[in-house]
Amino acid sequence: MMVCQHCGEQVEEGRRFCPYCGKSVSGQVVEAHQVPVGAETDVPANRPAPPRPEPMSRFELKSDDGGDKSRRVIYLIVALVAIAGTLLLLYFAMQPSTPAAEPRLEGGVREGSPEFAQAKERLVVEFDPNENATEATRAIGGTVMTLTPTIRNLTGRAVDSVELRATVVDPAGQPVKQRTVVRQINLDPNKVTKLPINLEGFKPGDVRANASVELTGVKFK
Repeated sequence: MMVCQHCGEQVEEGRRFCPYCGKSVSGQVVEAHQVPVGAETDVPANRPAPPRPEPMSRFELKSDDGGDKSRRVIYLIVALVAIAGTLLLLYFAMQPSTPAAEPRLEGGVREGSPEFAQAKERLVVEFDPNENATEATRAIGGTVMTLTPTIRNLTGRAVDSVELRATVVDPAGQPVKQRTVVRQINLDPNKVTKLPINLEGFKPGDVRANASVELTGVKFK
């Protein structure tokens, strides 16, 4: 038998590690002195026995159990953070968005001025909802209406840009969807052009009874 220098326990010869303290005994153990029967030893009779350390296997079991608890706590915290983030995203997604400001043609003549009234008579916007309006359903859902008016320039002046208002109404004449667009057309006198205008965001219950496109601003070259 051998004696472990770290804990004092007897260790069988040939072992590399002490089964009680788990430390290496290679090159660090001494042989246990055999005492003849009946011989007295130098060790006092009342010397307390050294504490017997727990086997290594129990220590490892305790360590593994503590590690599992720590991992479970970490997983729980990560899951709670993920749930909170998802709830916040859903909350902000459900908030009503602020409608974007309608574009405005800068530097042109607009409704209310005598020059605009004269220009509107000769810058003709032709639109027939039965012929110039189409609908399409997107793959991701939702209906898109495309209104395509024809603009004829009979003003005798070259037109740089126009501002148009497209409106879709219900059977009661109330607007269901409305959009103002500003387009640069570079339209010379006595020329014609077409301007497609897309209207999006229709709800499933929206009833579209009629549509119109009107001129609200013009800018000459």
